[in-house]
Amino acid sequence: MSIKYLFLFLFVLSFWGCAFFSYNREKNEFTGVDSKNRKFVSFESISINLYWGWGLMYVQLNQIYLLHKTRPSRFQNILQKDDLCNSIYFKSDNWLGEIATTSASNDETVDLACGYLLSDIQKNYMTIKHEFADLLKNSLNREFMILDADTSFQVIYWGDSLEIESEQIYNHRTVNYSLKNLNLQDIPDSLYLNRSVYEFYLPKKAFLYSLKIKMNLSFLKDYEPLKIDPKLLPLESPKYKALKASEETLKGK
Repeated sequence: MSIKYLFLFLFVLSFWGCAFFSYNREKNEFTGVDSKNRKFVSFESISINLYWGWGLMYVQLNQIYLLHKTRPSRFQNILQKDDLCNSIYFKSDNWLGEIATTSASNDETVDLACGYLLSDIQKNYMTIKHEFADLLKNSLNREFMILDADTSFQVIYWGDSLEIESEQIYNHRTVNYSLKNLNLQDIPDSLYLNRSVYEFYLPKKAFLYSLKIKMNLSFLKDYEPLKIDPKLLPLESPKYKALKASEETLKGK
């Protein structure tokens, strides 16, 4: 990836937010769910911008919430290890950095932004589809599949209908698929049986894929807004700081 795109990454990410939790046991807590299948981290919405032409993806959690009695200090500890994105989405060495900021929507809460370098800038559809599906699956705690459909990507998911803001998606609807027609061998029955199935489509070969998914706020009744002393914000991970330092060094030459 060229220096020009690293600069662009820093510029875009500076307008986003980032934050989350601490190590080993603390990290495992944030990666998993409780006895009621509730994630320890939730949020009001997630924004995803995938720049296919540059091989970059930006993900932002807007207005973060923690399950009751989860300590905010754990969030800060994991961020300082550059491991929030690994814990929340999926584990990869391709995460470029993390930053936590005061939420643009509510100055009493925190946003979290992460940058990601796609595995194959040469437009490897199969690899990028898996990365995108894993990101949706882990952040939203539900099952997703992304399939090829001629000139489009077909996104299938289980559970309640998602509220998605995007000018690119189309044919977002409930469907009734024969499970035999889908490759579901690795999906536990509990994830899809007796649940509604939905689909939507995204055009292939777009330079930018942009969507925002709003959460059902009724599920936040057992959560509390993540609050961090504003004097500590923004919180920048080591990788993010290193990229910023590289930018400043090159600017000075």
